[in-house]
Amino acid sequence: MDPTTRQWLLKLEMPYAYLQEVLSEHLLHLEYLEHDWDHLDEEIGNLAESDIYAPFGEEASGLEGIQTWAAMVLIAEITDFRRFLESKSFDGFSGVDPFGGYLGDKRKGGPITRRAIPVSDHLDRGSSALCE
Repeated sequence: MDPTTRQWLLKLEMPYAYLQEVLSEHLLHLEYLEHDWDHLDEEIGNLAESDIYAPFGEEASGLEGIQTWAAMVLIAEITDFRRFLESKSFDGFSGVDPFGGYLGDKRKGGPITRRAIPVSDHLDRGSSALCE
């Protein structure tokens, strides 16, 4: 939370003492969570730089829009990237459809969109579940 908002909340006077107590408790809990989050962020950063994860983290961070946290989540979820022989295989697994390519020597980027699941797939899953 930004300092201005925190100061505003600290100065806020509630109409009843019990509401003031609730607000104070929530602010203390929020402060604890922010501290915990910072500590966790630091630990994940240290882990990402370790000998085990650094090569994978650098590779995953090379993907557009991927930073340390997201790279570590990908590593934890996927574990073995060797199963994706092509980037299109990974795109299919992740459910995103990055728009981009090359126009001559220049890379042409675009939005990353969600890959739609065909309606027939939903129908097939629903009907098979009903038949079991």
